[in-house]
Amino acid sequence: MKVWMVERHWDLDITVLGIYSTKEKAMRAAEDEAKTERLFDDFSWQSFNESKINIFSGADITFSLYVIEMEVQ
Repeated sequence: MKVWMVERHWDLDITVLGIYSTKEKAMRAAEDEAKTERLFDDFSWQSFNESKINIFSGADITFSLYVIEMEVQ
């Protein structure tokens, strides 16, 4: 079964924000986190590979949000 995890990376700290049953729910949660940080207007989607998406990063920002696809049993 596939699940999607939302992670927040800040310097050397990694926080798991949640695990979701669909990619859409995970993306929505990541967008909500970006809105909380008041960064939503500047966010951009960047795909690293098929299972990892960087939802936001910027020159003046010290963190990134990731949506990661995982296979669990």
